[in-house]
Amino acid sequence: MTRRDERPARWSRRRRRQQSEVSSEALRNPVPAGTEDMPTTPRPRNRRPSDPPRNEDFSEATRNLTHAITDNALATPCTRNRRPRDRPRRYHLADPSPRRPQHETLEERLLRSDEGWIPGERSRCIALDCEMVGVGPGGATSALARVAVVDWRGCVLYDKYVMVGEPVTDYRTEFSGITPAHLCSEGAVDFERCREDVVTLLNGMIVVGHGLRNDFTALRLSHPWHDVRDTTRYLPFTCRVADGTAVPRKLRDLTAERLGVEVQVSSGGHSPVEDGRAAMALYSLVRVKWESVVAYKVRRTAEIQKETKAQIPGSPVCVGALGMLETVPPVTI
Repeated sequence: MTRRDERPARWSRRRRRQQSEVSSEALRNPVPAGTEDMPTTPRPRNRRPSDPPRNEDFSEATRNLTHAITDNALATPCTRNRRPRDRPRRYHLADPSPRRPQHETLEERLLRSDEGWIPGERSRCIALDCEMVGVGPGGATSALARVAVVDWRGCVLYDKYVMVGEPVTDYRTEFSGITPAHLCSEGAVDFERCREDVVTLLNGMIVVGHGLRNDFTALRLSHPWHDVRDTTRYLPFTCRVADGTAVPRKLRDLTAERLGVEVQVSSGGHSPVEDGRAAMALYSLVRVKWESVVAYKVRRTAEIQKETKAQIPGSPVCVGALGMLETVPPVTI
């Protein structure tokens, strides 16, 4: 049953009565020739005292007063559907980050983040990631087994397996993806040659990575702190625990949340190339803000060095007074 069928029967009777009145009026007062297209308004035959007066009943003063009241009502804003002051506005919450294509890869994400780079700045950015195996009792000590370096576009600059000089007790294949065949392959290099190659690539570059402290320890080298971009040390990429301490997050969780890309899903272990691309993509996402933070730390460090008359950049005296940076081993590249 429609809404028309639900109307009371008196509505139908009223409609039929109005139609009959219109027909009777048209028979009594035929339309003059030439005015058939002009709109006509039916007028009821009998007017009750309570009916409002017609236009011809208005005097000139009454008509002017009516126009003034009408104009004033139109000039006054309508407050019928206005939101009360004590009720908050309702907004449609949208994703603040730009729309990302579905099933986007890390390479596509890096190429899409090309905007906003200074022409010579992006060529100084490379990403480093290493995979380790366990040596010693129970495989508790980590030894370098694979090194990968990618540029700002995700292109592989270096990817080598490293021969371990000690007996491997735990290959950690579930996480590292390293097997005995990889360390005995023809493409595997010794540790000293790998270290020299990496030193050549990192010299004067901005190094991006996830957990770079472990990678530098395995490579037995360090890098100037103002050229290190570690996603585990960047405060917005960490999470706060109950006591307020900033705890690093997993690279897989950061990439899924910030970039909408899943990494480390292969059952064969992690890929240092994929991890390096993910770290570079995260850095590109917040590069402007991150660089401003580093610039402030460099400026503040210079001020404290001038006050304490420290001449060695990155010295424990300067860093300890600053309270924001960490000391690094006294080994430079």
